[in-house]
Amino acid sequence: MSTGSIEEKRRALQEYLHKVIKNQRRRSNNNHWAGILLMALAIAASAFAGIAGLVGKLDSRIVGGVALVPGFVALLGTTLKFDTRAMWHFRKKRAMQRLLWKLDNELPEVLSQEDLAAFSREFGAISEEIDSVYEREFTLSWGLAGTKPSKSQAHEGPKI
Repeated sequence: MSTGSIEEKRRALQEYLHKVIKNQRRRSNNNHWAGILLMALAIAASAFAGIAGLVGKLDSRIVGGVALVPGFVALLGTTLKFDTRAMWHFRKKRAMQRLLWKLDNELPEVLSQEDLAAFSREFGAISEEIDSVYEREFTLSWGLAGTKPSKSQAHEGPKI
């Protein structure tokens, strides 16, 4: 295999890792803020229902409906685990940053096929470990929404 094709694979890996890092940063932030917004919604609905119930100016059906919101929000939050998902995406981002650092700074400037193969094995092992945590923590266990993806459906990254 020529050095040029190995360098093309290195650039493809670098581009892929940059894209994954950016995506995981965005997903981590989105999940973090979704958890915070749900918590704020639950607190606001609870406070509104409590105050409206004490004041007695609103129809009791409206107050009762608003009082149901915190329970639904809590169910949604515990089912979808926004905070845990945010941390998972953050850890995946950090793992990909470590791999990118290694690719950019620790591996030789001119990679051999053996260097690339060793990096590929490390990338695969880290990806498998991270994905297994996701499957364990976040796969819903009810209905069609809870079915786990088959190995052929799992995201593998670039072929090296």
